[in-house]
Amino acid sequence: MKKHTASPDNDPGPRLLKVNEYLEKNFPDFFAEARFHVGDDDYFLYSRFGQYLARSIEYRRAPRAKIYRGFTVLNKMAAALTPLTGGSSSLPP
Repeated sequence: MKKHTASPDNDPGPRLLKVNEYLEKNFPDFFAEARFHVGDDDYFLYSRFGQYLARSIEYRRAPRAKIYRGFTVLNKMAAALTPLTGGSSSLPP
């Protein structure tokens, strides 16, 4: 089987840095606590953010504007990670 090697232009570093900055700016309490618990693992941080946003919506703990910003963060995460996965979906057309 042929090994897949990533090209240097697929490095998500700069794109993920922008997402981290947006997340830290708009959700400072979550960001600080999550960094304390998960360290520098960005992917785990992002999965925790999805859980945080879902709980905030479910328990109505956040104002609507904050929820909209949360979805903006999720969209930025998806956009930053899409080139790594090739942009294909597992769903049928």
